[in-house]
Amino acid sequence: MQLFLFPACVWDFDLEQLDNEKLSEIILEKEKTDSTVQISNVGGWQSNGSLHLDKRFNGVMNLVKENLLIVCSSQNYKKGVTFAINNMWASVNRYRDLNMKHLHGGSDWSWAYYVAVSKDSGGFVFCDPRVRRVTNQKEEFLKNFDNPSQHGEFKIVPNVGKLIIFPSYLEHYVEPNLTKQPRISISGNIYGFIKDE
Repeated sequence: MQLFLFPACVWDFDLEQLDNEKLSEIILEKEKTDSTVQISNVGGWQSNGSLHLDKRFNGVMNLVKENLLIVCSSQNYKKGVTFAINNMWASVNRYRDLNMKHLHGGSDWSWAYYVAVSKDSGGFVFCDPRVRRVTNQKEEFLKNFDNPSQHGEFKIVPNVGKLIIFPSYLEHYVEPNLTKQPRISISGNIYGFIKDE
């Protein structure tokens, strides 16, 4: 019998429902008027975390909530557990801009949605949280890396409309944008609570 111990589950959705060109326009306009927030970004621009209060982003929030139901259905949550987006921000990364390795403390789930992206604009890379596993990795023993349990890192190559939902504790970074086109994304955090019955 095979047991899966300590899995870190990530969900990757390709969606087509949103007007990404319009979202790009709104975000690029905000970039011109709002100062950047410095957290994990090296270069680039990041909005403050209050985008979830801006009605122009309701479509993004609804899409995240809809796909979060798929995530929650696999998690064996008790009846009455519900989730809310507690912050949300936009990022614009231009040539050589990146995000350093980080995690999202104080939340249960986090997500990233890609509004504008092109080839070579940088992957979204998850890091194995099992420190002992990473220090005992012997790549020379393996034929290939077909089994995700053998990765020290796992990269998702983004495309327009991709939504990634992941546990907030899972460290990740975003590779440098190697193109002249801006990489535009919207990210956020989700926390759970027990709804009063």
